[in-house]
Amino acid sequence: MIFVVAIDPQSILTLIERGEVGEELLLGIFEALLQNCLLAETSVTWRMGGELKDTVSYIKDPDIKKRVSAVMETFANPSKSRFVSVIDGYESDWDTSLSEIVANQGDNAELDAAICETPKHGGVLEFISALRFNSSNFARSRSRSACALIYAPGAKFAHGLLKEAFGRLVRHAEAIEIYDRQIGKDFGANYYEAIPHWCKFFKGFDRKLEIVVHTTDAQAHGVKLRFQAELADSKVTIKVVGHLETEQPHDRFLRACQFTIDIGRGIDLFDKDGACRDVKIGISNHGEFTKQWRHLS
Repeated sequence: MIFVVAIDPQSILTLIERGEVGEELLLGIFEALLQNCLLAETSVTWRMGGELKDTVSYIKDPDIKKRVSAVMETFANPSKSRFVSVIDGYESDWDTSLSEIVANQGDNAELDAAICETPKHGGVLEFISALRFNSSNFARSRSRSACALIYAPGAKFAHGLLKEAFGRLVRHAEAIEIYDRQIGKDFGANYYEAIPHWCKFFKGFDRKLEIVVHTTDAQAHGVKLRFQAELADSKVTIKVVGHLETEQPHDRFLRACQFTIDIGRGIDLFDKDGACRDVKIGISNHGEFTKQWRHLS
């Protein structure tokens, strides 16, 4: 559902050189990536964001430049950047061009695609020419996932579903917020049976991570105890915040890394054996959620 993409700045120049048509295509690519993508960065040097921003400055059409620059500002938000450090091996290298660095990422399992004009042969990563972005396999997969992930009962087990829906988010987030006012209230056994599957998934990343669960006051303490028991002896910490039921959103959400995801039936996605229930997970409007419900954080 959320993907990590590397962009060779030269690909942006290739489109800009095509004039108005190329610049409109560039805007479309950036707006598509904004829906459900993180952008790759080089470890330590963090060159990618700066060079992409500099390249965008060459756009000639003032309206397109303004809109693409606004997208870049969202990706580079200093408080919750969508640039993630996934390109290693160049930690003290300021000389190798980003074009060559991106072209060498064919075996990088932390990437889902690379927009690049001169890829090296080999590897499993999908390299995409900017001019052919819209016809790529990645563009189709990204677009479908941006609409929703839908699973029939038993279609997937917990780890596979959680990895597909939230794997990239959890790997790069410092904190995950879950809003589910119903945890433990109705069909309580279902919720408590699902919590171990979520916790096993979180612990599998073996890194520091804070989980913040927002739910109704009456069941907050029991929910916290259940999470604490499942997360014991791990690097994952849990915080449960209780609210009045009438002061919370009706639907259930998961938030991290400037994304808000509607998680349908909430924590209760799996039975005790880990088989999924009927599930729909989709991207929601992060800005609107923040505006309407910021008082709960």
